[in-house]
Amino acid sequence: MAGFHDEVELKFAAEGEANLHAWAHNNFARIHQGLKVVVIDAGGGTVDVSAYCARHDEAQRLVFDEIAPAGCLRAGSTTIDEQFWDLATKKLPSLRGVARARKDKVVKKWSAFKRRLKGKKGCVVPLQECLHGEPAMYGAEGFDTKNGTWMMTKEDVAHAFEHSVESTTATVINTLRAACSSGADSFDILFAGGLSENDYFRSEVQARLKARKPCNVKELRYERVEAPYHKSVAEGAVLCAVDNIIAR
Repeated sequence: MAGFHDEVELKFAAEGEANLHAWAHNNFARIHQGLKVVVIDAGGGTVDVSAYCARHDEAQRLVFDEIAPAGCLRAGSTTIDEQFWDLATKKLPSLRGVARARKDKVVKKWSAFKRRLKGKKGCVVPLQECLHGEPAMYGAEGFDTKNGTWMMTKEDVAHAFEHSVESTTATVINTLRAACSSGADSFDILFAGGLSENDYFRSEVQARLKARKPCNVKELRYERVEAPYHKSVAEGAVLCAVDNIIAR
């Protein structure tokens, strides 16, 4: 490998495992035999779901076994942006022919709002400053000619998030079913990754899990990684290399 003059051993950790290490390091006093954790690592491209159960190994050290097949969905933040653009071009047909650079500007404006979104509400997307010189969109649904903005309704916003929220919820439910070993299992649901910092995404997934919780699941407790998502996964990767707690 370029840059290495001697043989080195490279170890790789999935982001879900790294986030579990970071969370366990900060919550060690709470970890006990039989604790079950489902990690939802929702990032820019994918949402990865994995489930673990804590136990004592032969040395009486707490370790985690993976107890369900991991799921990887193309349902991250970029998917929400794609859904936004698909909706925008349907409601504002003139957007279909804009240059790539101007499309990127529009999506960037939407993304800035998306990161701050809390609760079910609409938003105003400023288009005129992004599309200067492009064909006008007079008469298009929701387009304010005077201010050059498009008013997205709360239903429009929900549409943009729907695929990511629903596919994440369905995958977590399947993971819970696979990870249950008795009729009274409780789980900690750990949100990690950049998309999990979005209040709308997180609250919608939680609401749907509450409504559709498998009958053999007693309780779901929701948590987020303590550190910013990029710091959490970096710290977790280091901890994984130093003192791996995932049983193989």
